[in-house]
Amino acid sequence: MRELTPARKCAISGLRRALRNIPLACGGLLAGLILAEVGLRILGITYPVFDAYDATRGIALKPGKQGWYRGEGGAYVKINSLGYRDVEHTREKPPGVFRIAVLGDSFTEARQVSIGDTFCKRLEKRLSGRPEFGNLKVEVLNFGIGGYATDQELLTLRLHVLDFSPDLVMLAFCPGNDVAGNSRQLISQVKGAAASRFGENPYKPFYLLRDGKLIVDNSFRNFGLDYLCRRFLLEAIHYSRCLELINQARRAMLLRKVRHNVPSKAYNIGLFDEELVEPKDEAWKEAWRVTEALIIAMNEEALRARARFVLLTLTTPIQVDPDVAKREETQRALGASDLFYTERRLRQLGKRFGFPVITLAEELQVAAVQRHVYFHGFANTAFGTGHFNERGHEIVADILTRELVPFLPESRHGKAPEGADLLPSNSISRGSPSGSPGLKQ
Repeated sequence: MRELTPARKCAISGLRRALRNIPLACGGLLAGLILAEVGLRILGITYPVFDAYDATRGIALKPGKQGWYRGEGGAYVKINSLGYRDVEHTREKPPGVFRIAVLGDSFTEARQVSIGDTFCKRLEKRLSGRPEFGNLKVEVLNFGIGGYATDQELLTLRLHVLDFSPDLVMLAFCPGNDVAGNSRQLISQVKGAAASRFGENPYKPFYLLRDGKLIVDNSFRNFGLDYLCRRFLLEAIHYSRCLELINQARRAMLLRKVRHNVPSKAYNIGLFDEELVEPKDEAWKEAWRVTEALIIAMNEEALRARARFVLLTLTTPIQVDPDVAKREETQRALGASDLFYTERRLRQLGKRFGFPVITLAEELQVAAVQRHVYFHGFANTAFGTGHFNERGHEIVADILTRELVPFLPESRHGKAPEGADLLPSNSISRGSPSGSPGLKQ
């Protein structure tokens, strides 16, 4: 047998020592992590993550999760047992109660303000016990989840909302990112750090229109390595302060990179300026067709459940910025005379299919200029950006109270919403104009 050279003997000896040290290194690392975990808990340092994996919608809120949210504004957030930022509600509707279920995204979830300051809870308080409403108690159930688009909101309607027997279903539509959020192609254009800033989640279902039918694409469930790693970390982070801290540091670095690289027109919560004007390319046109089909399907399913459907369009920061020059600069960049295309288009959709559409942007813009106030943004971020602040939630509740009261008494007397008995069991071709989808699920 050939004798080993001194150099090879030395290399083998070094390798053996290294292998013997691996358990010691792993033990030291584990001990360090345990000490760090204990230290973070003793000091009360936490950066809670409220998201959890959901097999139907891709992502949801973790039931029972609670903690302080300080990323924008600040509030103590508590998720109920079903996985929504709301108090507990019985599935069976109590006698003498009128229920309003609100579907939406982060504007509706509203973790930036205390739960009592959200437009949902303000609306509940203002509607309850009104004489013209027969002194009924009103419950406003908040089914909003941050990052959701219309497709996930339709799935939420089917998964949970209708189980609570709502008398009215309201979709709070965000004109800054809901259309794009319904399109895999548009979301895929926002990658890397920008995608993190925008909050868009490609690990979600999408709907496609095929021959006038909505077809769900659940390919996010494909069990690739990246998917499995993300799912594991999303679950593990709820049990580790160290992972929370690492996640917070990662987000901070990404945001710093985005602020340096992303054009100033890209808002910090995923708002696409192009959504505010008429679509100019096929990707946007298709995204709009899918979005309208999803809204029509939501109206159909609410009617079948003998609930009235109402579409509410929220606002983006630029739409209601009190700085006229800033808005006009955006309009010139987009080649538009105003920023209300979404509102006009959805009002027309409501007329065609017989459901009310409440638009906020025009009224809030006038109020912002007259009062010179910002309805979006916070002192710890920047005013005129991001989500509704307390003023924003208050004026939204004011407008909703005014707009909803006139037809709520009709609903409380047990009158079915118009057209509820006329709907076929598998289609909403009723009123479908030429070229609009008659949907089959």
